[in-house]
Amino acid sequence: MPPCTPYVDSPYGRIGIYTSSTRPTPPDAYEGKVIVESDTDRVMVFVSGTTWMRIGYYSLVGRYQLMLRRSTTQSFTSAVEDAISWTVEDSDTNSMIAVPATTITVPAALGGIWEITAAGVMASAIAARHFMGINSTAGVTGVPPQIRNSCYGEDRNYISIPNLPLAGSATLTCTIYQQSGGAVNLNSAWLNMTWKGP
Repeated sequence: MPPCTPYVDSPYGRIGIYTSSTRPTPPDAYEGKVIVESDTDRVMVFVSGTTWMRIGYYSLVGRYQLMLRRSTTQSFTSAVEDAISWTVEDSDTNSMIAVPATTITVPAALGGIWEITAAGVMASAIAARHFMGINSTAGVTGVPPQIRNSCYGEDRNYISIPNLPLAGSATLTCTIYQQSGGAVNLNSAWLNMTWKGP
């Protein structure tokens, strides 16, 4: 008789402990089966008869996260909305971007709820229309393709979206618009995206 799979007790019963390379396959994997992956610190569920889907994590190692920075200046023309070109990846657990680049791609298996926060510092305060935005090809009914935060009169840009539904493979950019009448430099910027669940 083969040895039993290690497990943990939970309010939902015993959950098997595997690694990302020893996950069960059908018939041992069935719709709704939940496992813990000890090498990724993630909780997975089997769906659609073919796919292991991530439903959570229990340490920082298992978090699905993207952290980007703009480490050099970028010029923004007056009255033109333009995307921040990111130059540094501090964390990218799912290969969502290859810097330098402007476009972030949500992994196909990680459609769901994302928390997004971005901030930037302009070279000077802008006493005119001025905003930071998140533009997405969300693919989720009812979700606007652009969410903006007005930064009128400030030298700082900031936007925070605590619960943004994004479809798997959606793309997004973080943009800045300023209407000062001349070009203004963005001195630095930072963005964080964290997956919260399906």
